[in-house]
Amino acid sequence: AGLMRQPADILLLDEPTNDLDIASLDVLEASLLEFPGALVLVTHDRFLLDRVCDRVLGFGGRNGVLYYAEYGQWLDDLAEPVKKEEPKEKNGPKGGKPEEQTKGKGRLSYMDQREYDLIEENIGAEESLVAELEKMMERSDIVADSVKLAECWQRLETARAETLRLYHRWDELEEKKGE
Repeated sequence: AGLMRQPADILLLDEPTNDLDIASLDVLEASLLEFPGALVLVTHDRFLLDRVCDRVLGFGGRNGVLYYAEYGQWLDDLAEPVKKEEPKEKNGPKGGKPEEQTKGKGRLSYMDQREYDLIEENIGAEESLVAELEKMMERSDIVADSVKLAECWQRLETARAETLRLYHRWDELEEKKGE
């Protein structure tokens, strides 16, 4: 907090919101918004990222390390499956009909196929829940009650983790299906 009072061109902050109460979080956010220099922020606090940052450097997305306009854009990039380019044979496939060559490929077990058929719907439901919880956390009655806010935050983190898990599972099923 004392650093905020000294003149600086750049701030490097690692998890600045850890162990802060809501009032302190508000002061920190306001101070960061007023800071005229550059800010390098390493945090798991997605709400702070969305409110304070105008560019997000995302790692591990479809295209490696890129700048994004907001945290949600980076999540969308992570969620899209990576398309692998398969090497093409110069002389075309050898032998038999194309149907015979692909026979046996892309087969999911019965349970995996059932899961695959429902996974998009489940992801949509989780994303809707995340959006609903994010809106709830902006309501003044929730922000004013620390217990409700903490409960809402926990539900939001759980929903985000489940959404990410579903996207990873979808990728796994897509890979199985493509084999």
